[in-house]
Amino acid sequence: MDYDRVIEECPELKRWQFAVAALLWLPTLSGGLNIMSYTFAGYVPKHRCALPCEDNTTSSDPSPEWFKGLVDDDDLNTECKFYEFKSDSPIGGGCDADMFDRSKIVPCEHFVYDRSVFDETLVSEFDLICSEKWKKGFIGVMYMIGLFIGSYIIGFISDRFGRKIAMMGSLILLALGGALAGVMPNYSLYVSCYVVAAIAGYGTYVAPFLMTVEIMGNDKKTMLSMMVNFPFVIGEALMCLIAWGTRSYGYRTMHLVGYIPLLGLLPLWFILPESPRWLLAKGRVEEARNAVKRGAKWTGVNISDELLIDTASPSKAKNIDSESETLVNHTEIEENQPADEVTFFDIVKSRTLLPRLIANYINWAVITLCYYGLTMNSVNLAGDIFVNTLLGVLIEAPGYLIAMLTMDRFGRKPILVLCQLVAGCACIGAGFVPTSMPVLMSVLSCLGKLGSSAAFSLIYLYSAEMFPTAVRNTALGTCSMVARVGGFMAPFIASLGSSQDSTYVPFLIFGISTLLGGSTAILLPETLGTQLPVTIEDAEKLITDKSNKKAFGCC
Repeated sequence: MDYDRVIEECPELKRWQFAVAALLWLPTLSGGLNIMSYTFAGYVPKHRCALPCEDNTTSSDPSPEWFKGLVDDDDLNTECKFYEFKSDSPIGGGCDADMFDRSKIVPCEHFVYDRSVFDETLVSEFDLICSEKWKKGFIGVMYMIGLFIGSYIIGFISDRFGRKIAMMGSLILLALGGALAGVMPNYSLYVSCYVVAAIAGYGTYVAPFLMTVEIMGNDKKTMLSMMVNFPFVIGEALMCLIAWGTRSYGYRTMHLVGYIPLLGLLPLWFILPESPRWLLAKGRVEEARNAVKRGAKWTGVNISDELLIDTASPSKAKNIDSESETLVNHTEIEENQPADEVTFFDIVKSRTLLPRLIANYINWAVITLCYYGLTMNSVNLAGDIFVNTLLGVLIEAPGYLIAMLTMDRFGRKPILVLCQLVAGCACIGAGFVPTSMPVLMSVLSCLGKLGSSAAFSLIYLYSAEMFPTAVRNTALGTCSMVARVGGFMAPFIASLGSSQDSTYVPFLIFGISTLLGGSTAILLPETLGTQLPVTIEDAEKLITDKSNKKAFGCC
Protein backbone atom coordinates (compact mmCIF):
# COMPACT_ATOMS: atom_id res chain seq x y z
CA MET A 1 0.00 0.00 0.00
CA ASP A 2 1.23 3.47 -0.94
CA TYR A 3 -0.05 5.76 1.82
CA ASP A 4 0.81 8.94 -0.08
CA ARG A 5 -1.18 7.75 -3.08
CA VAL A 6 -4.16 6.84 -0.88
CA ILE A 7 -4.43 10.30 0.68
CA GLU A 8 -3.77 11.93 -2.69
CA GLU A 9 -6.61 10.09 -4.41
CA CYS A 10 -8.96 10.40 -1.42
CA PRO A 11 -8.76 14.07 -0.39
CA GLU A 12 -11.81 13.54 1.81
CA LEU A 13 -9.50 11.76 4.26
CA LYS A 14 -8.08 15.16 5.21
CA ARG A 15 -10.96 15.53 7.65
CA TRP A 16 -9.77 12.40 9.44
CA GLN A 17 -6.15 13.54 9.29
CA PHE A 18 -6.91 16.93 10.79
CA ALA A 19 -9.15 15.37 13.45
CA VAL A 20 -6.29 13.10 14.53
CA ALA A 21 -3.85 16.03 14.47
CA ALA A 22 -6.24 18.03 16.68
CA LEU A 23 -6.57 15.19 19.21
CA LEU A 24 -2.78 14.90 19.35
CA TRP A 25 -2.68 18.42 20.76
CA LEU A 26 -4.05 17.03 24.05
CA PRO A 27 -1.01 14.93 25.06
CA THR A 28 1.34 17.56 23.61
CA LEU A 29 0.15 20.27 26.02
CA SER A 30 1.32 18.16 28.97
CA GLY A 31 4.94 18.90 28.01
CA GLY A 32 4.38 22.62 28.55
CA LEU A 33 2.56 21.94 31.78
CA ASN A 34 5.55 19.94 33.01
CA ILE A 35 8.21 22.62 32.61
CA MET A 36 6.08 25.29 34.26
CA SER A 37 5.53 23.17 37.38
CA TYR A 38 9.22 23.60 38.26
CA THR A 39 9.03 27.33 37.59
CA PHE A 40 6.34 27.77 40.25
CA ALA A 41 7.40 25.04 42.68
CA GLY A 42 10.88 26.58 42.73
CA TYR A 43 9.65 30.12 43.36
CA VAL A 44 11.90 31.89 45.86
CA PRO A 45 9.77 33.99 48.24
CA LYS A 46 11.11 36.97 50.14
CA HIS A 47 12.79 35.75 53.30
CA ARG A 48 14.97 36.75 56.25
CA CYS A 49 16.75 35.12 59.12
CA ALA A 50 14.57 33.77 61.92
CA LEU A 51 15.93 34.98 65.27
CA PRO A 52 15.86 32.90 68.47
CA CYS A 53 14.37 35.80 70.43
CA GLU A 54 11.25 36.13 68.25
CA ASP A 55 7.86 35.28 69.69
CA ASN A 56 5.05 33.52 67.87
CA THR A 57 3.40 36.78 66.85
CA THR A 58 6.34 38.02 64.77
CA SER A 59 7.95 34.83 63.48
CA SER A 60 5.70 34.82 60.38
CA ASP A 61 6.34 38.44 59.36
CA PRO A 62 9.01 38.64 56.59
CA SER A 63 9.73 42.35 57.09
CA PRO A 64 8.80 43.71 60.54
CA GLU A 65 9.88 47.19 61.57
CA TRP A 66 11.62 45.99 64.72
CA PHE A 67 13.81 43.70 62.61
CA LYS A 68 15.01 46.61 60.52
CA GLY A 69 15.87 48.50 63.70
CA LEU A 70 18.28 45.75 64.75
CA VAL A 71 20.45 46.20 61.64
CA ASP A 72 22.91 49.08 61.54
CA ASP A 73 24.89 47.84 58.53
CA ASP A 74 23.17 48.36 55.19
CA ASP A 75 25.53 45.88 53.54
CA LEU A 76 24.47 43.02 55.78
CA ASN A 77 22.53 40.41 53.83
CA THR A 78 19.86 39.55 56.37
CA GLU A 79 18.40 36.98 54.00
CA CYS A 80 21.22 34.62 54.90
CA LYS A 81 23.31 36.09 57.74
CA PHE A 82 22.83 37.97 61.01
CA TYR A 83 24.67 39.03 64.12
CA GLU A 84 25.55 36.23 66.51
CA PHE A 85 22.92 35.71 69.23
CA LYS A 86 24.43 35.93 72.71
CA SER A 87 24.17 32.66 74.60
CA ASP A 88 22.89 34.32 77.76
CA SER A 89 20.03 36.11 76.00
CA PRO A 90 16.47 34.82 76.58
CA ILE A 91 14.80 32.82 73.79
CA GLY A 92 11.38 34.05 72.71
CA GLY A 93 9.47 36.99 74.07
CA GLY A 94 10.88 39.61 71.75
CA CYS A 95 14.22 40.86 70.44
CA ASP A 96 16.49 43.68 71.48
CA ALA A 97 19.76 45.00 70.00
CA ASP A 98 21.67 44.09 73.17
CA MET A 99 20.95 40.41 72.57
CA PHE A 100 23.37 40.26 69.63
CA ASP A 101 27.14 40.45 69.30
CA ARG A 102 27.56 42.88 66.39
CA SER A 103 31.22 42.05 65.99
CA LYS A 104 30.36 38.56 64.73
CA ILE A 105 28.20 37.69 61.71
CA VAL A 106 27.06 34.08 61.36
CA PRO A 107 24.97 32.14 58.83
CA CYS A 108 21.31 31.69 59.72
CA GLU A 109 19.97 28.31 60.71
CA HIS A 110 16.27 29.08 60.31
CA PHE A 111 14.29 31.44 58.09
CA VAL A 112 11.04 33.37 57.87
CA TYR A 113 9.33 33.35 54.46
CA ASP A 114 6.82 35.65 52.84
CA ARG A 115 3.75 33.48 52.25
CA SER A 116 1.61 36.11 50.55
CA VAL A 117 2.27 34.65 47.07
CA PHE A 118 2.45 30.92 47.84
CA ASP A 119 1.59 29.25 51.10
CA GLU A 120 4.48 26.83 50.54
CA THR A 121 7.05 26.25 47.82
CA LEU A 122 9.79 23.72 47.38
CA VAL A 123 12.26 26.44 48.37
CA SER A 124 10.52 27.41 51.60
CA GLU A 125 9.87 23.82 52.70
CA PHE A 126 13.44 22.59 52.21
CA ASP A 127 15.25 25.93 52.69
CA LEU A 128 16.80 25.98 49.22
CA ILE A 129 18.40 29.38 49.78
CA CYS A 130 21.76 30.85 50.76
CA SER A 131 24.33 28.02 50.91
CA GLU A 132 21.67 25.59 49.63
CA LYS A 133 20.62 27.85 46.75
CA TRP A 134 22.38 25.64 44.21
CA LYS A 135 19.88 22.86 44.88
CA LYS A 136 17.10 24.84 43.23
CA GLY A 137 19.13 25.30 40.04
CA PHE A 138 20.12 21.65 40.22
CA ILE A 139 16.48 20.66 39.75
CA GLY A 140 16.49 22.51 36.43
CA VAL A 141 19.69 20.75 35.41
CA MET A 142 18.16 17.38 36.24
CA TYR A 143 15.12 18.33 34.19
CA MET A 144 17.40 18.87 31.17
CA ILE A 145 19.18 15.60 31.89
CA GLY A 146 15.77 13.93 31.95
CA LEU A 147 15.00 15.36 28.51
CA PHE A 148 18.37 14.11 27.29
CA ILE A 149 17.73 10.59 28.60
CA GLY A 150 14.21 10.68 27.21
CA SER A 151 15.48 11.51 23.74
CA TYR A 152 17.18 8.11 23.67
CA ILE A 153 14.76 5.95 25.66
CA ILE A 154 11.54 7.35 24.19
CA GLY A 155 13.15 7.57 20.74
CA PHE A 156 14.04 3.88 20.88
CA ILE A 157 10.58 2.85 22.10
CA SER A 158 8.92 5.01 19.46
CA ASP A 159 10.94 3.52 16.61
CA ARG A 160 10.83 -0.05 17.91
CA PHE A 161 7.32 -0.44 19.33
CA GLY A 162 5.36 2.41 17.77
CA ARG A 163 4.52 6.07 18.18
CA LYS A 164 1.25 5.35 19.95
CA ILE A 165 2.78 3.11 22.63
CA ALA A 166 5.55 5.65 23.25
CA MET A 167 3.06 8.49 23.56
CA MET A 168 0.59 6.78 25.88
CA GLY A 169 3.32 5.22 28.00
CA SER A 170 4.94 8.64 28.37
CA LEU A 171 1.61 10.18 29.32
CA ILE A 172 1.06 7.67 32.12
CA LEU A 173 4.62 8.04 33.38
CA LEU A 174 4.36 11.83 33.28
CA ALA A 175 1.12 11.86 35.26
CA LEU A 176 2.48 9.49 37.90
CA GLY A 177 5.92 11.10 38.14
CA GLY A 178 4.52 14.62 38.42
CA ALA A 179 1.85 13.66 40.96
CA LEU A 180 4.27 11.65 43.10
CA ALA A 181 6.69 14.58 43.13
CA GLY A 182 3.96 16.51 44.93
CA VAL A 183 3.83 14.04 47.83
CA MET A 184 7.53 13.21 48.27
CA PRO A 185 8.75 13.90 51.84
CA ASN A 186 12.25 15.12 50.95
CA TYR A 187 14.23 16.97 48.30
CA SER A 188 16.03 13.95 46.80
CA LEU A 189 12.84 12.00 46.17
CA TYR A 190 11.20 15.08 44.64
CA VAL A 191 14.09 15.46 42.20
CA SER A 192 13.94 11.75 41.32
CA CYS A 193 10.24 11.93 40.50
CA TYR A 194 10.69 15.12 38.52
CA VAL A 195 13.42 13.52 36.41
CA VAL A 196 11.00 10.69 35.60
CA ALA A 197 8.42 13.29 34.61
CA ALA A 198 11.01 15.05 32.42
CA ILE A 199 11.90 11.80 30.62
CA ALA A 200 8.21 11.16 29.99
CA GLY A 201 7.62 14.80 29.04
CA TYR A 202 9.92 14.37 26.07
CA GLY A 203 7.74 11.52 24.84
CA THR A 204 4.49 13.46 25.19
CA TYR A 205 5.93 16.09 22.85
CA VAL A 206 7.96 14.13 20.28
CA ALA A 207 5.68 11.10 19.82
CA PRO A 208 2.57 13.22 19.01
CA PHE A 209 4.78 15.38 16.80
CA LEU A 210 5.92 12.36 14.78
CA MET A 211 2.39 10.97 14.56
CA THR A 212 1.11 14.32 13.31
CA VAL A 213 3.63 14.81 10.53
CA GLU A 214 3.48 11.15 9.50
CA ILE A 215 -0.29 10.96 9.23
CA MET A 216 -0.51 14.11 7.11
CA GLY A 217 0.48 14.52 3.47
CA ASN A 218 3.92 15.75 2.46
CA ASP A 219 2.58 19.20 1.62
CA LYS A 220 1.45 19.74 5.22
CA LYS A 221 4.50 18.47 7.11
CA THR A 222 6.46 21.69 7.37
CA MET A 223 3.48 23.71 8.55
CA LEU A 224 2.43 21.12 11.12
CA SER A 225 5.98 20.71 12.40
CA MET A 226 5.75 24.38 13.42
CA MET A 227 2.14 24.30 14.67
CA VAL A 228 2.90 21.54 17.17
CA ASN A 229 4.42 24.26 19.37
CA PHE A 230 1.02 25.85 20.02
CA PRO A 231 -0.39 23.14 22.33
CA PHE A 232 2.88 23.38 24.27
CA VAL A 233 2.02 27.03 24.92
CA ILE A 234 -1.48 26.03 26.01
CA GLY A 235 0.01 23.60 28.53
CA GLU A 236 2.31 26.28 29.93
CA ALA A 237 -0.58 28.72 30.27
CA LEU A 238 -2.73 26.04 31.92
CA MET A 239 -0.12 25.47 34.62
CA CYS A 240 0.02 29.22 35.24
CA LEU A 241 -3.70 29.14 35.97
CA ILE A 242 -3.38 26.03 38.14
CA ALA A 243 -0.57 27.62 40.14
CA TRP A 244 -2.67 30.74 40.66
CA GLY A 245 -5.69 28.69 41.75
CA THR A 246 -3.69 26.59 44.24
CA ARG A 247 -1.42 29.35 45.59
CA SER A 248 -3.11 29.19 49.02
CA TYR A 249 -2.51 25.45 49.30
CA GLY A 250 1.15 25.15 48.25
CA TYR A 251 3.17 23.50 45.52
CA ARG A 252 2.12 19.97 46.52
CA THR A 253 -1.51 20.67 45.67
CA MET A 254 -0.39 22.33 42.44
CA HIS A 255 1.37 19.12 41.41
CA LEU A 256 -1.62 16.93 42.18
CA VAL A 257 -4.12 19.20 40.44
CA GLY A 258 -1.85 19.62 37.42
CA TYR A 259 -0.78 16.03 36.78
CA ILE A 260 -3.50 13.63 37.95
CA PRO A 261 -6.10 14.87 35.38
CA LEU A 262 -3.69 13.81 32.61
CA LEU A 263 -4.81 10.25 33.25
CA GLY A 264 -8.16 11.35 31.79
CA LEU A 265 -6.45 11.29 28.37
CA LEU A 266 -6.01 7.52 28.46
CA PRO A 267 -9.13 6.89 26.29
CA LEU A 268 -7.10 8.34 23.41
CA TRP A 269 -5.57 4.86 23.15
CA PHE A 270 -8.88 3.60 21.75
CA ILE A 271 -9.48 6.63 19.52
CA LEU A 272 -6.15 7.43 17.88
CA PRO A 273 -4.61 5.19 15.21
CA GLU A 274 -1.00 4.12 15.02
CA SER A 275 1.02 6.01 12.43
CA PRO A 276 0.30 4.35 9.06
CA ARG A 277 3.75 5.30 7.78
CA TRP A 278 5.42 3.65 10.76
CA LEU A 279 3.32 0.52 10.27
CA LEU A 280 4.29 0.36 6.60
CA ALA A 281 7.96 0.93 7.40
CA LYS A 282 7.79 -2.03 9.81
CA GLY A 283 6.07 -4.25 7.26
CA ARG A 284 2.75 -4.31 9.14
CA VAL A 285 0.80 -3.51 6.00
CA GLU A 286 -2.52 -5.02 7.08
CA GLU A 287 -2.58 -2.90 10.23
CA ALA A 288 -1.86 0.19 8.14
CA ARG A 289 -4.79 -0.69 5.85
CA ASN A 290 -7.09 -1.13 8.85
CA ALA A 291 -6.03 2.26 10.21
CA VAL A 292 -6.87 3.94 6.90
CA LYS A 293 -10.18 2.04 6.67
CA ARG A 294 -11.10 3.22 10.12
CA GLY A 295 -10.37 6.79 9.12
CA ALA A 296 -12.44 6.36 5.98
CA LYS A 297 -15.32 5.03 8.06
CA TRP A 298 -15.14 8.09 10.33
CA THR A 299 -15.39 10.46 7.39
CA GLY A 300 -17.81 8.39 5.31
CA VAL A 301 -15.31 7.86 2.49
CA ASN A 302 -15.34 4.77 0.31
CA ILE A 303 -11.84 3.52 -0.55
CA SER A 304 -11.46 0.78 -3.12
CA ASP A 305 -9.67 -2.38 -2.10
CA GLU A 306 -7.51 -2.03 -5.21
CA LEU A 307 -6.09 1.24 -3.87
CA LEU A 308 -5.36 -0.26 -0.46
CA ILE A 309 -3.75 -3.36 -1.91
CA ASP A 310 -1.92 -1.53 -4.72
CA THR A 311 1.63 -2.80 -5.06
CA ALA A 312 2.45 -1.15 -8.38
CA SER A 313 4.46 1.54 -6.66
CA PRO A 314 6.28 0.88 -3.42
CA SER A 315 5.44 2.79 -0.30
CA LYS A 316 7.38 5.96 0.17
CA ALA A 317 7.57 5.32 3.89
CA LYS A 318 10.94 3.62 3.52
CA ASN A 319 12.62 4.82 6.64
CA ILE A 320 11.05 7.10 9.21
CA ASP A 321 13.35 6.35 12.09
CA SER A 322 15.03 9.71 11.55
CA GLU A 323 13.03 12.42 13.27
CA SER A 324 14.50 15.09 11.02
CA GLU A 325 13.24 13.44 7.87
CA THR A 326 9.65 14.16 8.90
CA LEU A 327 10.25 17.87 8.89
CA VAL A 328 10.83 18.28 5.20
CA ASN A 329 9.10 17.57 1.94
CA HIS A 330 10.26 14.14 0.87
CA THR A 331 9.24 14.77 -2.70
CA GLU A 332 12.12 17.22 -3.00
CA ILE A 333 14.76 14.66 -2.06
CA GLU A 334 16.68 12.73 -4.69
CA GLU A 335 16.36 9.06 -3.92
CA ASN A 336 19.66 8.19 -5.56
CA GLN A 337 22.22 7.50 -2.84
CA PRO A 338 25.82 8.64 -3.26
CA ALA A 339 28.31 6.05 -4.32
CA ASP A 340 30.61 6.69 -1.37
CA GLU A 341 29.25 6.45 2.14
CA VAL A 342 29.01 9.84 3.85
CA THR A 343 29.95 10.02 7.53
CA PHE A 344 29.80 12.73 10.15
CA PHE A 345 33.60 12.95 9.97
CA ASP A 346 33.24 14.21 6.39
CA ILE A 347 31.48 17.30 7.75
CA VAL A 348 34.34 17.88 10.20
CA LYS A 349 36.90 17.60 7.40
CA SER A 350 35.08 20.06 5.16
CA ARG A 351 36.36 23.64 5.43
CA THR A 352 32.93 24.80 4.35
CA LEU A 353 30.73 22.62 6.55
CA LEU A 354 32.76 22.67 9.77
CA PRO A 355 32.27 26.43 10.42
CA ARG A 356 28.60 25.93 9.60
CA LEU A 357 28.34 23.08 12.12
CA ILE A 358 30.06 25.14 14.83
CA ALA A 359 27.77 28.11 14.10
CA ASN A 360 24.78 25.78 14.49
CA TYR A 361 26.11 24.52 17.82
CA ILE A 362 26.46 28.07 19.14
CA ASN A 363 23.01 29.11 17.94
CA TRP A 364 21.30 26.06 19.41
CA ALA A 365 23.00 26.64 22.77
CA VAL A 366 22.19 30.36 23.09
CA ILE A 367 18.62 29.96 21.83
CA THR A 368 17.98 27.21 24.39
CA LEU A 369 19.65 29.28 27.13
CA CYS A 370 17.56 32.36 26.38
CA TYR A 371 14.26 30.51 25.90
CA TYR A 372 14.39 28.39 29.05
CA GLY A 373 16.16 31.10 31.03
CA LEU A 374 13.48 33.70 30.39
CA THR A 375 10.80 31.15 31.23
CA MET A 376 12.38 30.33 34.59
CA ASN A 377 13.27 33.95 35.33
CA SER A 378 9.69 35.20 34.87
CA VAL A 379 8.84 34.51 38.53
CA ASN A 380 11.69 36.80 39.62
CA LEU A 381 10.19 39.89 37.98
CA ALA A 382 8.58 42.59 40.10
CA GLY A 383 4.80 42.71 40.12
CA ASP A 384 2.31 39.86 39.96
CA ILE A 385 4.31 36.73 39.18
CA PHE A 386 1.28 34.96 37.70
CA VAL A 387 0.58 37.78 35.25
CA ASN A 388 4.27 38.12 34.34
CA THR A 389 4.67 34.39 33.77
CA LEU A 390 1.41 34.05 31.84
CA LEU A 391 2.34 36.93 29.53
CA GLY A 392 5.78 35.39 29.01
CA VAL A 393 4.09 32.14 28.02
CA LEU A 394 1.39 33.57 25.76
CA ILE A 395 3.91 35.70 23.85
CA GLU A 396 5.39 32.47 22.51
CA ALA A 397 2.36 31.93 20.27
CA PRO A 398 2.88 35.07 18.12
CA GLY A 399 6.59 34.19 18.05
CA TYR A 400 5.83 30.83 16.49
CA LEU A 401 3.31 32.44 14.16
CA ILE A 402 5.81 35.05 13.01
CA ALA A 403 8.33 32.32 12.19
CA MET A 404 5.69 30.33 10.27
CA LEU A 405 4.54 33.29 8.18
CA THR A 406 7.93 34.79 7.39
CA MET A 407 10.41 31.95 6.92
CA ASP A 408 9.06 30.99 3.48
CA ARG A 409 8.74 34.62 2.40
CA PHE A 410 11.97 36.24 3.55
CA GLY A 411 14.17 33.21 4.13
CA ARG A 412 15.40 31.27 7.16
CA LYS A 413 18.65 33.17 7.74
CA PRO A 414 17.41 36.78 8.00
CA ILE A 415 14.51 35.75 10.25
CA LEU A 416 16.81 33.78 12.57
CA VAL A 417 19.28 36.67 12.81
CA LEU A 418 16.50 39.21 13.35
CA CYS A 419 14.79 37.13 16.04
CA GLN A 420 18.00 36.77 18.02
CA LEU A 421 18.79 40.45 17.57
CA VAL A 422 15.39 41.33 19.01
CA ALA A 423 15.76 38.85 21.88
CA GLY A 424 19.27 39.99 22.75
CA CYS A 425 18.54 43.71 22.66
CA ALA A 426 15.32 43.26 24.66
CA CYS A 427 17.10 41.29 27.37
CA ILE A 428 19.94 43.79 27.66
CA GLY A 429 17.39 46.60 27.80
CA ALA A 430 15.50 44.81 30.58
CA GLY A 431 18.77 44.47 32.48
CA PHE A 432 19.22 48.25 32.57
CA VAL A 433 15.64 49.03 33.57
CA PRO A 434 15.45 50.13 37.24
CA THR A 435 13.38 47.99 39.57
CA SER A 436 11.08 50.97 40.06
CA MET A 437 9.76 50.39 36.51
CA PRO A 438 8.51 46.77 36.68
CA VAL A 439 6.05 47.14 33.79
CA LEU A 440 8.77 48.15 31.33
CA MET A 441 10.97 45.31 32.53
CA SER A 442 8.14 42.82 32.00
CA VAL A 443 7.42 44.18 28.51
CA LEU A 444 11.07 43.85 27.47
CA SER A 445 11.21 40.35 28.97
CA CYS A 446 8.17 39.36 26.89
CA LEU A 447 9.76 40.85 23.78
CA GLY A 448 12.87 38.80 24.42
CA LYS A 449 10.75 35.69 24.88
CA LEU A 450 8.97 36.40 21.58
CA GLY A 451 12.27 36.55 19.71
CA SER A 452 13.73 33.46 21.36
CA SER A 453 10.52 31.47 20.78
CA ALA A 454 10.49 32.31 17.08
CA ALA A 455 14.17 31.37 16.80
CA PHE A 456 13.56 28.16 18.78
CA SER A 457 10.84 27.03 16.38
CA LEU A 458 12.92 27.88 13.30
CA ILE A 459 16.35 26.53 14.15
CA TYR A 460 15.42 22.82 13.91
CA LEU A 461 14.00 23.05 10.41
CA TYR A 462 16.74 25.42 9.27
CA SER A 463 19.53 23.14 10.51
CA ALA A 464 17.90 20.08 8.92
CA GLU A 465 18.10 21.75 5.50
CA MET A 466 21.88 22.33 5.66
CA PHE A 467 23.39 18.88 5.99
CA PRO A 468 23.58 15.82 3.71
CA THR A 469 20.85 13.21 4.00
CA ALA A 470 23.14 10.43 5.23
CA VAL A 471 24.34 12.41 8.26
CA ARG A 472 21.44 14.82 8.76
CA ASN A 473 20.06 13.04 11.80
CA THR A 474 23.54 12.70 13.32
CA ALA A 475 24.25 16.38 12.78
CA LEU A 476 20.92 17.37 14.34
CA GLY A 477 21.52 14.97 17.20
CA THR A 478 24.84 16.61 18.03
CA CYS A 479 23.18 20.04 17.79
CA SER A 480 20.55 18.91 20.27
CA MET A 481 23.23 17.61 22.63
CA VAL A 482 25.11 20.93 22.55
CA ALA A 483 21.81 22.77 23.11
CA ARG A 484 21.56 20.99 26.47
CA VAL A 485 24.56 23.03 27.61
CA GLY A 486 22.39 26.12 27.38
CA GLY A 487 19.58 24.23 29.08
CA PHE A 488 21.85 23.18 31.96
CA MET A 489 23.00 26.77 32.51
CA ALA A 490 19.53 28.36 32.30
CA PRO A 491 18.20 27.45 35.79
CA PHE A 492 21.41 28.51 37.55
CA ILE A 493 21.54 31.83 35.71
CA ALA A 494 17.83 32.45 36.33
CA SER A 495 18.34 31.80 40.05
CA LEU A 496 20.84 34.69 40.15
CA GLY A 497 17.89 37.07 39.78
CA SER A 498 15.95 35.80 42.80
CA SER A 499 17.20 38.70 44.96
CA GLN A 500 15.81 42.20 44.47
CA ASP A 501 19.26 43.73 44.01
CA SER A 502 20.31 41.26 41.29
CA THR A 503 17.32 41.06 38.93
CA TYR A 504 19.45 42.57 36.14
CA VAL A 505 22.07 39.78 36.14
CA PRO A 506 20.12 37.05 34.23
CA PHE A 507 18.89 39.55 31.64
CA LEU A 508 22.39 40.78 30.83
CA ILE A 509 23.76 37.25 30.56
CA PHE A 510 20.88 36.11 28.33
CA GLY A 511 21.07 39.23 26.17
CA ILE A 512 24.84 39.34 25.64
CA SER A 513 25.10 35.60 24.92
CA THR A 514 22.19 35.78 22.46
CA LEU A 515 23.68 38.74 20.57
CA LEU A 516 27.17 37.26 20.40
CA GLY A 517 26.01 33.72 19.64
CA GLY A 518 23.28 34.82 17.26
CA SER A 519 25.78 36.87 15.25
CA THR A 520 27.38 33.60 14.13
CA ALA A 521 24.19 32.89 12.14
CA ILE A 522 25.70 35.19 9.52
CA LEU A 523 28.01 32.29 8.64
CA LEU A 524 25.05 30.08 7.74
CA PRO A 525 23.72 29.67 4.19
CA GLU A 526 20.20 30.48 3.09
CA THR A 527 18.22 27.30 2.39
CA LEU A 528 14.91 28.71 1.19
CA GLY A 529 14.14 27.46 -2.31
CA THR A 530 16.93 24.87 -2.31
CA GLN A 531 16.67 21.10 -2.44
CA LEU A 532 17.80 19.11 0.54
CA PRO A 533 21.48 18.22 0.06
CA VAL A 534 22.19 14.55 -0.49
CA THR A 535 25.99 14.60 -0.73
CA ILE A 536 28.74 16.66 0.89
CA GLU A 537 29.14 18.50 -2.41
CA ASP A 538 25.44 19.39 -2.45
CA ALA A 539 25.71 20.82 1.05
CA GLU A 540 28.77 22.88 0.18
CA LYS A 541 27.03 24.34 -2.87
CA LEU A 542 24.45 25.95 -0.58
CA ILE A 543 27.20 28.49 0.06
CA THR A 544 29.13 28.47 -3.19
CA ASP A 545 26.17 28.47 -5.58
CA LYS A 546 26.05 32.00 -7.06
CA SER A 547 22.34 31.86 -7.81
CA ASN A 548 21.66 31.12 -4.16
CA LYS A 549 23.80 34.10 -3.14
CA LYS A 550 22.02 36.39 -5.54
CA ALA A 551 18.54 35.30 -4.55
CA PHE A 552 18.93 35.31 -0.80
CA GLY A 553 22.04 37.30 0.00
CA CYS A 554 23.76 34.23 1.35
CA CYS A 555 27.35 34.62 2.44
